[in-house]
Amino acid sequence: MQILQARQFPGECDDYIHAFIAYFDVSFTKCHKLMGFSTGPRSRVTHWKQTVLYLEDVLTICEGETIIGSMTVAPNKKNPRDVDIMVKYSLSGRRCVVSRVQFYKMR
Repeated sequence: MQILQARQFPGECDDYIHAFIAYFDVSFTKCHKLMGFSTGPRSRVTHWKQTVLYLEDVLTICEGETIIGSMTVAPNKKNPRDVDIMVKYSLSGRRCVVSRVQFYKMR
């Protein structure tokens, strides 16, 4: 299974971006009682954690500018328990212009 998620990240203030943070929410809907949890930063702590995806460049974003990006997550072909992540992002701002693809491996 491969997951592709596209997003836009608006800049709320002038700042620097060093990484993206990834987390997941899960719902078990086929049970007698609906269950689920989130690994998000505003949710109750679980043994699952967020994943930090450091960027090759430090991005400078200004208030009102938008980072456009997507993330693809897929099982590794050699070891299906490993995960291959591809992050594409671009920013065309006043202080920073960048368009990049980065690859990560989660083991």
